[in-house]
Amino acid sequence: MNEKYGPLILRLGLAFVFIWFGINQLISPEGFFGYVPNFLSNQINLIILLNGIFDTIIGLALLIGFKVRIITLIKSVQLTAIIITLGYNDVAIRDIGILFAGISLFFLGP
Repeated sequence: MNEKYGPLILRLGLAFVFIWFGINQLISPEGFFGYVPNFLSNQINLIILLNGIFDTIIGLALLIGFKVRIITLIKSVQLTAIIITLGYNDVAIRDIGILFAGISLFFLGP
């Protein structure tokens, strides 16, 4: 009956999450210092800045419905790398949920 709204709601929800995290990384990068692996700590500000820009662009693309399948595939690869880097913790578990939401949106199509 209302199945057509599911992909839209999922897309907009993911867009909100990525835009929120992206903007927060740009405004308050120090809140994300603990998530950057030690071997990258000498470039911590640059990494958080680039990730903030990346997340914001990904979120905006999802918000307007631009290349949804490609965008979710790219973000899913990045999220997988983040999850592997973080190891097992509460943030990684959250990211696994977001990863599966993105994979679902990929399979649902544009």
